[in-house]
Amino acid sequence: MIRLDRCTRDSLIDWLLVEVPRRHLRRAIEEERVEVLGLFRQVRGFPAVLVRVTTKHGTDVILALAQVRPHKINMMIVEDVQWENYIGMEHGTPVLAGDFPDQYVAMREEHQRC
Repeated sequence: MIRLDRCTRDSLIDWLLVEVPRRHLRRAIEEERVEVLGLFRQVRGFPAVLVRVTTKHGTDVILALAQVRPHKINMMIVEDVQWENYIGMEHGTPVLAGDFPDQYVAMREEHQRC
């Protein structure tokens, strides 16, 4: 089991390869079609790390990973990214900040103005 606040991007990807229940998503992860979007304040009631997986047909699937207990992560598919809830830059680890934190901060600010 991993802890989202302590893991590396590589350990997160390795964990996803084992835990993702759908074969087409595992294949996309194996082929490195993954973007870690970072930590978001509220996703279905929990803080969660969002991960965008792009299938071979170009469909984006957003996985939300919520650490509900130290050794328990709930994984769910969400329809969209609520950028106004991005808080990854406020936390020091690369996984929580996401792959492109400056872009995500800009997206948050853009959505907060709307």
